[in-house]
Amino acid sequence: MKLLILVDNKNAIAKDGEQILFVDNDLHMFKKYTTNNIIIMGRKTFHAIGRQLPNRISVVFTHSKNEDKNNLFYVDSIEKLDDIIKKYSDKEVFVIGGAAIISLLWDRLDELIVTRVDTVVKGADTFIPDFKGFKLVKKCEIEDPNYKVYHEIWKREK
Repeated sequence: MKLLILVDNKNAIAKDGEQILFVDNDLHMFKKYTTNNIIIMGRKTFHAIGRQLPNRISVVFTHSKNEDKNNLFYVDSIEKLDDIIKKYSDKEVFVIGGAAIISLLWDRLDELIVTRVDTVVKGADTFIPDFKGFKLVKKCEIEDPNYKVYHEIWKREK
């Protein structure tokens, strides 16, 4: 299971319920990684996206009762999530947020795919844990007109 996330230098991911920043090249990478795979998110993240993303199997953690649709599953437990992952065992699994879902699944993550924006977002109020227990294995700069941005890959240390 992999985390796919954009953070600032303090590992902030959101401010007032919204993603802290958007980087065009990050959105392209997000699509490249997740197309034809599984994405896992919380209800707020799903509503922030505003729709089911095409060509992906979407799993939304929620306590609300919702009816599953084609390639869109609502779960309220890790056991139900595991059943879906087993059903699609040929797919890669990406956790995309929010913070509560990342925390819930943190110990299951074996790779962090991070877009790091070299800034600190003033007023950011939602953070993910530091990467203790993970090793940086790749880092390269992403072109962006507004910020210095890096694509980082972290692997869990064995």
